[in-house]
Amino acid sequence: MWVVRWLLALVIIVLILWFGWINLEQMRDPVTFKFWFSKYQVELQLIVALFITFVLGALVWFPVAMYQFIHNKAAMRNLRKENSRLQQELADFRNMSIEEQATSAGEEENDLV
Repeated sequence: MWVVRWLLALVIIVLILWFGWINLEQMRDPVTFKFWFSKYQVELQLIVALFITFVLGALVWFPVAMYQFIHNKAAMRNLRKENSRLQQELADFRNMSIEEQATSAGEEENDLV
């Protein structure tokens, strides 16, 4: 899955660079950005607009990435605890004698009835 994400990021970066290359002569000229449903407009150089959108994208990405990282760490910690508990339980069963296993199995059947 991480390969697909890196490939998608690479494609996006290449598209941004290509967009900048084909608009190289316009990078120095101001570009007018008109906002939807409003009368406001801003004149910026295209390179400045690209930089601002990159920074805003990074600012949006960072909290999302941190949330995913923390969530994954917590899930991994819980899985390790569960794995450790199950390994201990398995070790206890391996160390138990056959008579003890039969006795505990009989007690479990009585508890179910």
